[in-house]
Amino acid sequence: MPLLFTFLLTGLLSGFVGDGNGYIRSDSTIAVAFHGGYGSIEVGGPYAGFESHHSRPLPSRISFFAPVPNSMDLSTDYWRRDESQIFFLGLQIDDGPRRLIGWEPWPYLLSPAAVQFSKQLAQTHFTISYSFPGRPGAAGFQTSAGMMVRVVAGNRDSQPHTYRLYTHWETTLRTCQSYELKEHARTWFDASTQTIFADFADPETANATVLVGNGATPPRQWSAESAALWHDGKLNWITGSDTNSWRPVSTNGGAQRPAAAFLYEKNLAPGDSLVIVHFLASTTKSEAAALAKHLAENCREEATAYEKHVSTAAHGTPAFHTGNADLDHSVQWAKALLAANRHFLDGAIVPMPCPAEYNFYFTHDALMTDLAAANFDANRVRTDLLYLANKANAENIIPHAYYWKDDGFKTEFAGQDNWNHFWFILVAASYLRHTGDLALLQRLQPVLEKSLTFTLSHLGKDGLLWAASPDWWDIGKAPGPRAYMTTLAIRALEEFIFMGGKLQYAPEKLQAYWAQAQSLRTALAQKLWDEQLGYLINFNNGTTKDEHIYVGSLLAVVFDELAKERQGRLVATARQRLYDHQLGVRMVDPADFHLLEKEFQLVNHEQGKNKGEYINGGVWPHGTAWYALALQQVGDNDAGLEVVRNNMTIAGIMRSPQGQPAMYEYRYSDPATADYGRVDKPNFLWAGGWYLFTLYRLLGAAESPWNLHLRTDLPSQTPAPEFEWLINGKIAKVVYSGDGQYAAEIAYDGAPFPALVIPEQHTPYKIQITRGAIAKPYLEKLTAAFIGAQWQEEQKSLHWQSRAFAGHPVSAIIMSAQAPKRILADQKILPVAAFSVQQENKNSYCTVINYSHISRDCEVRVEF
Repeated sequence: MPLLFTFLLTGLLSGFVGDGNGYIRSDSTIAVAFHGGYGSIEVGGPYAGFESHHSRPLPSRISFFAPVPNSMDLSTDYWRRDESQIFFLGLQIDDGPRRLIGWEPWPYLLSPAAVQFSKQLAQTHFTISYSFPGRPGAAGFQTSAGMMVRVVAGNRDSQPHTYRLYTHWETTLRTCQSYELKEHARTWFDASTQTIFADFADPETANATVLVGNGATPPRQWSAESAALWHDGKLNWITGSDTNSWRPVSTNGGAQRPAAAFLYEKNLAPGDSLVIVHFLASTTKSEAAALAKHLAENCREEATAYEKHVSTAAHGTPAFHTGNADLDHSVQWAKALLAANRHFLDGAIVPMPCPAEYNFYFTHDALMTDLAAANFDANRVRTDLLYLANKANAENIIPHAYYWKDDGFKTEFAGQDNWNHFWFILVAASYLRHTGDLALLQRLQPVLEKSLTFTLSHLGKDGLLWAASPDWWDIGKAPGPRAYMTTLAIRALEEFIFMGGKLQYAPEKLQAYWAQAQSLRTALAQKLWDEQLGYLINFNNGTTKDEHIYVGSLLAVVFDELAKERQGRLVATARQRLYDHQLGVRMVDPADFHLLEKEFQLVNHEQGKNKGEYINGGVWPHGTAWYALALQQVGDNDAGLEVVRNNMTIAGIMRSPQGQPAMYEYRYSDPATADYGRVDKPNFLWAGGWYLFTLYRLLGAAESPWNLHLRTDLPSQTPAPEFEWLINGKIAKVVYSGDGQYAAEIAYDGAPFPALVIPEQHTPYKIQITRGAIAKPYLEKLTAAFIGAQWQEEQKSLHWQSRAFAGHPVSAIIMSAQAPKRILADQKILPVAAFSVQQENKNSYCTVINYSHISRDCEVRVEF
């Protein structure tokens, strides 16, 4: 079975949870079980997130997103945050010893929306599950909720026993960004909902109130004062100290270190269970009591609604079937991940990087994900682009990040050398190609143009884009010409020319942008190509050669910005220097930035403390995606898909040295260390995005700056994929059949159509591509907007119409079983020098045609 650990049947799922009391529901057919004992876990919902390490069923961190981002987190060092414990669970049976449980590894069942831990402890079967209330509505998630924890202790002995369970939350808060510890709050107890409240009258927390309530078995006793629960670093309940002194604390009393501790007791017959349900939330003091009442009555129902919401995203559009279980399961996981990693921030639900670890908005993370979402989710991308535009400042500069800090929400704007400007242009252009939504483009126009001109003003005298950070990083400072930024600038200019044509910019302006893109191409190849290394490199502080091999240079291959021979060499260098077949692609080689902190002005080991950590040689998903796409660009499609299967699918990641169910941000990649292959940030937003994007591209759904088009050179492992694709604002089904590298037949809704390029304003319900021997000529690629095409059987001629701007040079590729006899553009015969014909085998010819637009529209006729 390709994915041994995946539970696809409800019966198997029920078997895992044992007593049927678990709260991952039947919608979690993508859920994966893990027994390795070392997993990092993050799951979350719109208002709260859970983080745990080493497969522990107890959290090291709970993130809240309302009213502002705060977290329950006692860690003092980011690199040791796994040591933080904020939840304690104690067990006593009859008059036996009291002991803490859960700070040891438990097996778990994980989906992007929930996690359930399960373990047999002597005669007791335990399950602990975490899920997230939040009812989806027309305006997002209508209920400001938090999270739900369900603890089930089942008596598996043949005799009855008295069970006592002790639960204890340290409700101290840390603030977002400043990470200040807030350990003083006024507490009170509401008997009707069995809820403890902690009111932080502190503006740096936005005067948040944290609540921990009970939705099932009521507690026998409770305490809200942390000091009363501890003595000399030990829990009083464990040491047997009297708990009769536990009592309510008056709201008129002084502030104290808050906690929420409860004691439960129940006589359990054989097979019976003690069920505890905690709901946790952060809100305002004025809304706290009403929210507690609402959660006490509705938390289970709303947790189910949220899980259904994520399940619908996982199993709904876009359907993507490859016939490979590993690939198809990970499609569903990635879609669920995109749905789950959206959180409340300042009145809106926005994409955020992680379920718990980061509780602020990063433009980069949203754009990386939306590059994939543009293929199937127009509403998401439109919403995110508008959000960015609305957050731009008076000068139309977009944000780099948006977060709560100290006394309010802060915007960190993208500077001149910030790559977000270019990715913003790329995502907007992709959205336009997929939707034709000119109205949104007009709204975004001033912001897009500012992003282009603002960043291009950082052009050096050497004709290259400069930046402070070494590669795609947002840390480090050693200003100089950058391959990554120059590569992105070329693509952004080409994308902006496409959008400028739609906005009917003056031809002279678009011609100038085109000339600038060509100038950057020339400078990239002449000044940053290192013949000895076979790679695109950087220079630091203007003139110092940087011989590090950075992952960002792979984009020059992905975007086809180098000569073919150099593309092949660059990919070969990346294979030799960056690719670890067990993990994926390392960010940089050599990974020696822990020794270069002074040279690159790195602070507090922000790059990673050691070799192979974080950016300093760690493995991030986009680098692996770029490598797979670069392999496709140099014609090694099978190798590209194998990289995806091995290093980007859930099954592939689980097969890695310390594999677990995850779509990760990075790993520890030094083989000489015990941490080699350890996953961090296991449900990372743009890991899901890049997985989907890469799969679309490798399996036929292609995109150029001017058009969408389909490919026939698919990897041999998946000869007949089927998927849904957003075309001109509507979802179309694309179905492949047959074998071979050419199109034997192309049909739109059953009717033949002579092009793999998708025409503007054509919204087919179904596109069928039958691969095999070429039967009739067809258009394969076009570097101008494609209006339509016709094959005229009697005249034996292929016609198409393109649209651009006067003076725009166009390249077109056609495939045919015979060589063309004559080619005309706007009824004028093209000279022989304007096209080249290459015979690929006995009955296949590839013809590359170059022509220029005299006016906005042009018609081309190829005669056979």
